Formats: sequence, C-alpha cells, structure tokens
Amino acid sequence: MEEVALRRSGEHVRELQPTPTENTVAFRAGDFSTLCEALDYAALGQTGCNFYGSRGELSAVLPYANLRHHAVSLARKLLSLKLDRGARVAIIAETDPNFHRVFFACQYAGLVPVPVSASTFMSGRDAYVAQLKALLRVSQASVAIAPSEFYPFLAEAAEDADIPHVGTLESFEQLRFGWDGAAGGPLSQLNFGNQAALNLNVFRDFCRHSHNIAGLTCIVKLTDSIR
Repeated sequence: MEEVALRRSGEHVRELQPTPTENTVAFRAGDFSTLCEALDYAALGQTGCNFYGSRGELSAVLPYANLRHHAVSLARKLLSLKLDRGARVAIIAETDPNFHRVFFACQYAGLVPVPVSASTFMSGRDAYVAQLKALLRVSQASVAIAPSEFYPFLAEAAEDADIPHVGTLESFEQLRFGWDGAAGGPLSQLNFGNQAALNLNVFRDFCRHSHNIAGLTCIVKLTDSIR
C-alpha cells in the first residue's frame, strides 16, 4: 500500500497531485450505519483528502484507500492496549493526515476519539499546558496522542492526569497487533448510537468542569451529526 504523499520544506520531490474530483464509485448520500462503513465505501474509489499549507500550496495527499489501510492497521495495534470499549483517546487536533489516521483507527477499534486544541501561540506555553491538563482530566482519556512537535506539551500536561498510555503516533505504531487483530478478524467498531451516547457523556463532563467554549461547540456539532 502506497504511503501518504507529503511535501516537506527543503526537499526536492516530484510535484504533488491532488486526488481526483471525479470518483470511480457512485455517490451515496449518507446511508451508512457507521463512519467505518462510510470509509470502507469511499476507499473503493480514487478520491481522498488534500492538505494545503499557509500559502495555499498542496502539502499532503491522502486517498481514502490509504486512510482506511493505515486506520485499520493502527486500530489492530490499539487493541493490544486492552482498553474498554468506548474508552477515550485524546488527539492533538493538528491539520495533518495523521490526525485522520488516528481518528478513524479509534472508530475501527471501538474507541472514542477526543480532539483537543493544537493552538499554542495565542496563549503561550504555560496556558496551553494548563488547558491540555483540563481537557485531559474532564475527557477521562485512557490514551493521549500528539504529533512529535506537540508531544512535550502533552507529556507535561499528562504528568498528573493518570493516563496509562501517552505518546506520539510513531510510538503507538510500534505496538504489536492485539490478540483479535493479528488474524485479520472483524474489528469492534462503534455504531452511530454508541458514539452519540458516549459523546453526550463527554459533553456533560465538559459542561460541569470546563469553560472551553470551542471544545463544547465541537462536541455538540459532532453529537448532533451522528444522531
């Protein structure tokens, strides 16, 4: 399976091409029972996600077929952590293909992804770490994952949060497959009803313990979209 295509500053690489606009599979207007089922279908086509830099240049290309391949592989590795179904996975929400990989890996593994803010420059390091601490606490995350450049902030925030598993995506990719993942068996993905109920619990926790309006808005929209 071909890896995600990336353009890094200073590298001389072939010009990236965005995924096609016209697809090779018929359009389906939301008649899927799970997000995983939707990605399974999208992966049959040739379209995907395209990522652009601050100057409008194409910086990464992630076809849905590649996204599914990476997400399923990571989901089987997350199973080795032996987490409860519906356990929460905090993810630093950087605009990056890896966020999509972890988000959908959680879906396939029956875990609940909890995106947390990646904005450090507005408030400064100390305020950002304090915000992460609050979000990790109220989300009751069992796992926390960050891009390498954000990992120092996450590691500091997680010191007193009693989170069993904290690391970069690369560290989680080093895990062995879970016992029910090695043989390529079916994964225990969440359906929309499970996801809605679990997200409502997260939403209630945020209401009781947090004034993070951006976080509340994000969870409200996600919960409404999957009812």
